[in-house]
Amino acid sequence: MFSLIFIQLGTEISLFSLPIFAITQLHVTPVQMGCLVFSEQMAPILLGIFSGIFVDRHNSLKIMIASEIFRAPILIFIFITFFSQLSFLSLFFVCVFLREWKTIFFDISYRKLTSGLFESSEIIQCNAKLASANSLSELLDPVIAGCIIKIFSVADALFFNVILFLLSSLFYCH
Repeated sequence: MFSLIFIQLGTEISLFSLPIFAITQLHVTPVQMGCLVFSEQMAPILLGIFSGIFVDRHNSLKIMIASEIFRAPILIFIFITFFSQLSFLSLFFVCVFLREWKTIFFDISYRKLTSGLFESSEIIQCNAKLASANSLSELLDPVIAGCIIKIFSVADALFFNVILFLLSSLFYCH
């Protein structure tokens, strides 16, 4: 249960923090922001079906752990390249695309694993609870991300996100 909270919070913080990071730190133009959103939205379109096929043929839990572990270094890379003055916008777009691709892997694996853990009579109730938790998270997590950004900085919010992804992977390992 805690891992789900960390995952959802981490995902929402990324969705909120990355555009703010791009605007405040990389000083992107409106066209570049459109390209950022485009790179984020292209991952499901281009790789969604292949990710589904891969997840269907492999261990869902291992894919979920690998996805969490893979998303953390992507954010660390963004963090390091910015502070080392190597921040190239094209690298940022690639990182956002890769992070979203691993999010797809995680989401598909999670749905496959959930359907295997519960009886068919329990699936509807389980999905209702998950949808409620997801809706609440989508409502509250941007507020939490905004508070982190206000109190610390947008870069610190990304680093906090890294910690959440790593904590999530640790919960899945046990």
